[in-house]
Amino acid sequence: MQKNVRASILAFLACVCAVAMLRSSCGDGAESVRWSNAEEASSEELSPSPEERIQQILLTPFRGDPDSHAVFFLDDYEDAAREIGKAGVPTLVRALESADSQLRLKAVLCLIVIGPDAAPAVKALRPLLTSRVDRQAYWTIICLGEIGKASMAAVPDLLALLKHPRGCPFWEQIGETVGQIAIKNGRLPKGLGELLNHKSPGARQGALFALGECGKSAEPLVPKIIAMLRDRHVLVRIHAALALGKIKRRLELTIPALVKAFDDPKASVRIAAARAIGDFGKDASSAVPHLIKLLGSPISRVRYEAAVSLGKIGPAGGAAMPALKAALSDENESVRQAAQKALESLQASKRTGN
Repeated sequence: MQKNVRASILAFLACVCAVAMLRSSCGDGAESVRWSNAEEASSEELSPSPEERIQQILLTPFRGDPDSHAVFFLDDYEDAAREIGKAGVPTLVRALESADSQLRLKAVLCLIVIGPDAAPAVKALRPLLTSRVDRQAYWTIICLGEIGKASMAAVPDLLALLKHPRGCPFWEQIGETVGQIAIKNGRLPKGLGELLNHKSPGARQGALFALGECGKSAEPLVPKIIAMLRDRHVLVRIHAALALGKIKRRLELTIPALVKAFDDPKASVRIAAARAIGDFGKDASSAVPHLIKLLGSPISRVRYEAAVSLGKIGPAGGAAMPALKAALSDENESVRQAAQKALESLQASKRTGN
């Protein structure tokens, strides 16, 4: 009997101890959960929002000399701006409206990295195209190109810069940006064709460069561009030829027009026309006899471009092999190298038939 009582007491005490231990364990677990939740909350409080992160970037002073500000800034913050992405755009748009020119420039640089997701910033970017501070116009032009499709609304502002009576120092950047916008939208921006008739040769030159960057969407203007090969200004004629080579449309009109430009009195135009012919590749086979003739030019750069283009034409360029072999003895090293590469390319295309 005593043994049974003793056993019962021991069993009871064991149960009490077990319950106590279980409660203690549960209590510790609950406390751990509370601490864990507190740490997570603390972590969330310490993690800055996208707006705060962008603000930190914008408030960081530029480093280096003024000419290096943009390069250093992009080196330091490109990855961060890309990670923040579209969530930072509202803050950047507000920064574009700041009176602080350096703050505006930092915002533009961040938007360049963000790219198409920065579309809501286009309206705020447009006024900066006329800025004369810290190359803001230059970087704004690039920014609109990186945004792409949504920047179509800014094209009139970009084209207006090309009409400046003293010329525009950023005409190439404008051309590249307009081309990017046109390609993303699949159509030619309004007003670009009209610039070909502008009284300023700089505006015509800039328009031709932009049309070349637009590629196939510029096909409707090919006849008008061909007419520019007769412009009285040399740079306009050069860019007309180069644009035709980039557009690569209306071959029945373009190839003969470029071949005719081989007779231009200015060597620089002949060089551009020869280069443009090469852009057509095998489609320019009818120009081979004329390119062979250019290999005899007294101007080494003309001979060089003729050799390079012959190497791009494919099997049809085989007729030029004797002339190219003769060019291996040219007095100019660049011409000799171009002739050698052209021969290798023609021999390879002869083997493959391409």
